[in-house]
Amino acid sequence: SWDAPENWIKTKGNNFALAIYNFTAFGGENVKISITEFPGLAGGIKDNVNRWRKQLDLPSKTINQINDESILHLNSMGEFSIHKIVNVENPSLAFLSAILALKESTVFIKLESSKEGLNRLEDIFLDFCSSFEYIK
Repeated sequence: SWDAPENWIKTKGNNFALAIYNFTAFGGENVKISITEFPGLAGGIKDNVNRWRKQLDLPSKTINQINDESILHLNSMGEFSIHKIVNVENPSLAFLSAILALKESTVFIKLESSKEGLNRLEDIFLDFCSSFEYIK
């Protein structure tokens, strides 16, 4: 479970999403957050970060480059990594993603916004990711 802010509107997801939220951020920007869970490592950090980079027309990076740029945090479920992915030549769409590897699955949390929006939403995103816990 997790604690989503009251102004986030839960919308119908797809077959992969545990939840999708939309909300209007500062300045009227529409923001989307999706939460997915897949069995096992689901391709791991490198494959998933590079898939997101490809969605923003960015070249792939090595796992060492990705790890150097990631930030590690903890919640009650374990350690998760945060990845900020921005194409400076197209700052209208950028991703802030968290990857939480569990014992038998991996949870992915992805925020879609503009580069400017990401900068303003980083603390909110971290608070959200930090709220994840096992259902009691």
